[in-house]
Amino acid sequence: MGKVLYLVYNYLMILYFTRHGESEWNLRHRVQGRHDSPLTERGVRMAYRLKEHLSGLPFTRCYVSPLGRAMQTAEILTEGTGVTPEPDPRIVEVDLGEMETQIMDELPPEVLHAFYHEPQNYHPKGGEGYEAALKRVSTLMRELETEDGCVLIVAHALILRLIRLYLLNLPLSEMMGVFTPGCCFCEAHYRNEKWKLITFADDSFQLPPADPNYL
Repeated sequence: MGKVLYLVYNYLMILYFTRHGESEWNLRHRVQGRHDSPLTERGVRMAYRLKEHLSGLPFTRCYVSPLGRAMQTAEILTEGTGVTPEPDPRIVEVDLGEMETQIMDELPPEVLHAFYHEPQNYHPKGGEGYEAALKRVSTLMRELETEDGCVLIVAHALILRLIRLYLLNLPLSEMMGVFTPGCCFCEAHYRNEKWKLITFADDSFQLPPADPNYL
């Protein structure tokens, strides 16, 4: 308890953020984006493992992507805490347009190259570019900078990467250089008008194997 009070007292904002658990389409390597599929049994177990990891951490609000896989994860994480997940469209997954519903490995090589290696220039046909997604994510982050307390965000792989860019003030070209496994743990503190990223994408408490092809 003493440690928790120390953190709350010394930081204006403590942010915990995570990705949803494994979904049915993750398992099949089918691109989801704004489409959706429910958590697998393993995905549910992942959420409960993360819930144990979060036990005792003092978050009093939970912002969640309105997509079902994120909502299902958030409901597990907040069960018994007295916190009600608040859907926020600013952290819905990036709209991947015509890529969505397709099997990742079956996409044209030039599309995969742009997606993974040129994020600063990536604009999916019929969808949303990373720059536009970063702008909406940034509005939530700036809002958090005006608040006190501890907040949990439950979102998606690409959104976690965009949050990291915002926290570290990195360009879009650096977006895809990190792995964001399901139900990983991330923590950042905002104090004296500066963010400090404490932990990013820690899944050491999860059950193997982690699949790097989640979308």
